[in-house]
Amino acid sequence: MNVRGYEFSFGWMFAIIAGAALVGIALYAGVRFISVGQEGTGSIEAAQLSVLFTPLGSSIEEGKLSFLELPKEDSIVLGCSSQGLGSTSFRVVQDDFGERVSGRTSSSLSYVASAVELKGKRFRALTKPILFPYKVGDMIILFEDSERYCFVDAPNELEEELVALNSSNLVVVSGASRCPAGSKSVCFGSAGCSIRVELAEGLVVKGRKSVPFDLRFGTGLLFAAIVSDPMIYTCQLERLMHRAGLLADLYIAKTNYLSTQGCSSGLASELELFSNELGEYSGGSLHSLASLAQSIERDHDALICTLY
Repeated sequence: MNVRGYEFSFGWMFAIIAGAALVGIALYAGVRFISVGQEGTGSIEAAQLSVLFTPLGSSIEEGKLSFLELPKEDSIVLGCSSQGLGSTSFRVVQDDFGERVSGRTSSSLSYVASAVELKGKRFRALTKPILFPYKVGDMIILFEDSERYCFVDAPNELEEELVALNSSNLVVVSGASRCPAGSKSVCFGSAGCSIRVELAEGLVVKGRKSVPFDLRFGTGLLFAAIVSDPMIYTCQLERLMHRAGLLADLYIAKTNYLSTQGCSSGLASELELFSNELGEYSGGSLHSLASLAQSIERDHDALICTLY
């Protein structure tokens, strides 16, 4: 049989269907921009952000730190809804002849982690894939260009990744006392920093609030948890869980179909368990989900008829 004929990615199918809906929204938004008058400029900039952060047409290179520059100094206000597939909303607030005007748009395809409000003209965007173990989406970690993060005693693998990014925004040191003045210090397992990463527990702690991550899903969740407002991060994580569950259901359908063609994967039961756990997740540790994802990845790597 022709195995390659069945290797179409269900993740791409999912993105294409959602993309069609986004085009409809964009057409509506284009008409609205013409009629809103003074609000138009902010709305157009918000729409441009939405398109920039949409993976089907993103110009932000995965795994690298990119610049985002607005025409002038503005405020970007980020919002997130986790209902269903959810969405990321963008509102650009600007001063126009002494008056505050704003425009708002949203995207169901983008996953952006940041503070609730960012101010300035230049920003940094780090794009990281989220793997469950199949790719669920790209997490875009957004912060002001003036911000500096100082990583204290980071694990070797993470230190190598940070050094490879070659950015003055992300500094690696041994000992919190060596952090540049004004930077946000990130300690791994030790105290004395504004942000603490507990690798064994899979938690990023900021003051009295903590959010979960697991490096088996890639480093994207860790970076997002460090930079993002906890509420924004939690919302984006819930959205990723929901999409991962829908993709698991699609891969179950695909493996069942391949079984009728004489190429069984034997992954249906694992994927069903994974889908159920994703649907039941309501916060807390990601350890159980990451262990199951790791098992699926190991079994998938041995397949002749791959699913993703």
